[in-house]
Amino acid sequence: MKNMVCLAEGCTMPTNQSETGINENRLIVGTTRCGKTFSIVEPMLLHTYEGSLVVNITKRALFDKYAPIFEARGYEVLDLNFAEPEKSKISYDPLNYLKKDRDFINIGRAICEVINNDSDPFWMESAANCTTAMLKLVDLNSKSENKAPSFSDFKLLFSNIEFDYSKMSSTNLNVFFDEAERLYPNNLAWQKWKTIRTAAPKTTASISSILNATLNDFFDNDLLNMMSKDYKLSFENLGSKKTVLFVTTSPFNRSSEKLVNLFYNDLFRNLFDFAERCPNKELPIPVNIICDDFAVGSKIPNFAEDISIFCAKRIAVTMLLQSESQLEGMYSKAEAQTIINNCDTYVYMGGMDDMTCHSISRRINKPVEDIFYMPLEQVIVMRRGSKPVISKRYQTLEDPLYKKLCMKAGA
Repeated sequence: MKNMVCLAEGCTMPTNQSETGINENRLIVGTTRCGKTFSIVEPMLLHTYEGSLVVNITKRALFDKYAPIFEARGYEVLDLNFAEPEKSKISYDPLNYLKKDRDFINIGRAICEVINNDSDPFWMESAANCTTAMLKLVDLNSKSENKAPSFSDFKLLFSNIEFDYSKMSSTNLNVFFDEAERLYPNNLAWQKWKTIRTAAPKTTASISSILNATLNDFFDNDLLNMMSKDYKLSFENLGSKKTVLFVTTSPFNRSSEKLVNLFYNDLFRNLFDFAERCPNKELPIPVNIICDDFAVGSKIPNFAEDISIFCAKRIAVTMLLQSESQLEGMYSKAEAQTIINNCDTYVYMGGMDDMTCHSISRRINKPVEDIFYMPLEQVIVMRRGSKPVISKRYQTLEDPLYKKLCMKAGA
C-alpha cells in the first residue's frame, strides 16, 4: 500500500515526491489544542507503510498505540526516551557519532550556542573552543585505549579541570594536551586549547564560569546512564531499512532539551553523510521526521540551511508550530522565513497570533478578520502549485484504519 497524508477533510494525497512533484516538507501551524497531533500526525502514522519515520512525541500513549501497528508492517520499532531516560530502550551518546574534525567543531559550538551574549560573540566562541578541545582530547585518549569515546569520559575530564588563575591560564589539563600533541601532531584538541592557554587569567576565569553554567545541564546522571546502554542508535539504519524511531521528550522538563537538539543535529548530519556515500547521493529509502512543538526548546544548529537540501537526500520534515512568530522567536527572522519557504505544504489550523493571521491573509487573499475569526474546525491547506483549500479538520475518528485500531484496543 502507498503512504498517504491526510491534511483535511477531502484533502488526502500520496507522499511520494515523484508523484506529487513537490517536496514533502510540511508546516502545520495552529494554536494549542487545535488538534494538530490528532488530525495530522496520527493519520500520518496510520497511513505509513513504506519508508522510515522519526516521530517526536510528548505523550507515551502514542507509542503504546502505534508501535504494534508498525511491528505488524515489518518495521523495526525503536524507543529513545529523553523524558524518562532510565526507561529508554536504546542509547544516544553524541560522541559516538563524531568522525571528522568539523564534527567536533560543530558540536562544540552547538553546546555553547545557548550562551546569551549578543553584544560580544567572543565569549561564546572561546567557550566553544574550550569545549571542542576537551571533546577531541577524549576522542584521542579513547583511540589510544582502543575504545569508543563517551560523554561520561567528557564529564570526568571537565569535572576534574583546575585553573591556576595566578598564571597565564595554567591548568592541570595542559600536560594531557601536550601528550596528545606529541602522539598526534597538530591535532584539533591542541589547536583549540592553544587559544585558551594563551589567554589572560581573568579571561580564562570568565570562560570557565560560562562553561560551568552551560555544561552542567548535560551531566544529568539518568541521561548519562541512558548514553551507556548497549543498544546504540544507528542513523544509517533509518535510511536503509524500514524503521520507526519514537523520540519522547518532555514539554515541562527542560533538563534534556539541549541534548535533544544535539540529537536532531546529529540525525540530519549523519543522514546527509550516509546519503552522500550512496550510489545516487540519496538515501535508499525516504525518512520523514515529525517534530511536535518544533519551536519549543533549543535551536537546532544549521537547520535553516539544512532544510533546503532535504529533498535531494530523500529527507522530509513535518513541523508542528503554534505560530509563525514562535518560529521567528527561536530562529532569526531570515532563518524563520527560509524554513517556511522550504515547506511546499502549509496547513493553518487557526489561532490569534497577529503576525501569522496577516501572513495567511496575504497568502490566500482573504480579509485578515476572516483569518482571525475562522471557525474552530476549519483548516486552510496550501500546497505549491495548487490553489488553497479551505475545509474541515480531518475526521480521524471516521478513518477506517483508526476504527480498526480502536476495535483491536477494545478487544
